[in-house]
Amino acid sequence: MTAPRCPTEGRYLEWWKSGGAEKKFGLRAIRLVTIAPDDKRLAKLVAACREATALRAKGLYWFATEKDLAEEGMLGPVWHTMTADRVRLWS
Repeated sequence: MTAPRCPTEGRYLEWWKSGGAEKKFGLRAIRLVTIAPDDKRLAKLVAACREATALRAKGLYWFATEKDLAEEGMLGPVWHTMTADRVRLWS
């Protein structure tokens, strides 16, 4: 398995910072979700994003495991961000 890379290595972060979501879709807030196969991979992805962004995009990247999604569904408290664990996509 290759080393985890944060999606910022694409153009998501710059697009988000420049207001791309609001310009294209009329949305001020978006979430980029990533599904990891297991807890170990999830932890590595979160750490990679923390390092790549220096926590500048805390609310943009959301992560969950396949198992948690299968058991609790995408609206359950299965999501992990760079600063919080086991939260819901919407409160």
